[in-house]
This record gives sequence, structure tokens and C-alpha cells, in this order.
Amino acid sequence: MAPKHHPTPLSGGDRKALTKELRRARAVTTILATRSAEKRAAGEALIREADDLLCQSWNEKMWADGGPVDPSPAIDQAINAGYPWARDQMHPLQDAARGRPGRPATRADNQRA
Repeated sequence: MAPKHHPTPLSGGDRKALTKELRRARAVTTILATRSAEKRAAGEALIREADDLLCQSWNEKMWADGGPVDPSPAIDQAINAGYPWARDQMHPLQDAARGRPGRPATRADNQRA
């Protein structure tokens, strides 16, 4: 997007007013951008906390019920909550989905042969 052009007014008072308004608009832009970044960081922290609570809740349900509990937290929720081992558990699944060597054979593979 091209920068907006403000024609310079002819009178001195109008030039001063335009300069003042442009300065105010630039200052407000900086303030709003800073507030946006702060709110985004606070929101991301709240989402991280919510993901952590979801993982803890699921873990307690697993322990109390002694078996699989559905729905379980998603892998990205566990990673966001601070459980990096979930990423390590995901690599073999991703490799299998991409068809890399060492993936388990499926029924479709047997039918093709």
C-alpha cells in the first residue's frame, strides 16, 4: 500500500495543525501497536496455561479411571503446555505419514504388492 499523501496547506496555521495531527497519529500508532503486543503476549500466556490445565486434567482422569480417556489433548496443546516429550512421540508418526523408510506396513501396502 502506498503511503498516504497529505498536501501541504497554504496557510501557516493549517500547516501547524496538519503537522500536529500527523505527529499525534504517529504517536497513537506506536501506543496501539505496543498495547496490541502486550495483549497478545498475555493471551498466549493464558492459552498456554489453559493447555497445561487440560493436560493435567486428562492425566488425572487417566490415573483415576485406569484407562484411555477421550478426548485427549492434541499434540500441539501438550507441546504448548510445556511437555516437550510429546514432540518426540510425534516424530515416528509423522515419518510414517510421510512414507519415510521404517514406517509400518499397512493393509494397503500388502494389497499393492
